[in-house]
Amino acid sequence: MSVMTNAAHTRFRVLFLALICLGCRGNPQTENAVEETPALEETTVILAAAGDNLIHDIIYLAARDGETYDFNPMYRHVKPVLEKAGIAFVNQETVLGGTAIGLSSYPSFNSPQETGAALAGAGFNVVNHASNHSMDRGKKPLPRPWTFGISSTGSAKNKCGTSACLEAPKNGKAPGVSSKKREYVSASFPIPTG
Repeated sequence: MSVMTNAAHTRFRVLFLALICLGCRGNPQTENAVEETPALEETTVILAAAGDNLIHDIIYLAARDGETYDFNPMYRHVKPVLEKAGIAFVNQETVLGGTAIGLSSYPSFNSPQETGAALAGAGFNVVNHASNHSMDRGKKPLPRPWTFGISSTGSAKNKCGTSACLEAPKNGKAPGVSSKKREYVSASFPIPTG
């Protein structure tokens, strides 16, 4: 989990303002025109990010609670950090097909659907699902993190949506997030056509 430090936050603001200034250079055709530039409003967004939520069998077996799975205790220590974040981002490596299609671990992952509910309960509000395990169960339609009330990017029903943008609003602010998975071909798991 990574939370932006004060020094990193200051560097980010300086870089952001520099980029804005570069974009505000005068246009030779309109240099003599009088334009009012609106004042920039300073906005602070706290970003918390966690990488590779990779659910191996040892993890889902530890979360087993009778016929269901309870991952909430596994995220209890990050929940207070995520509650302070405007964007709480997690990279969900494994698909969440659940027990209906059979749970599995390496090399072809399929995790319990309760994983998604636990991510939402912990406070994650943006989930990336573009990973080298996105196609572990082929082209079958599987529940994605948005099923659990979490904004999602990185997976789509068709090629047109492979780089979806989304908004994760909090405190009246809505920063955009996008994700793009680099397609690859694997002898074991070829990319389906269509």
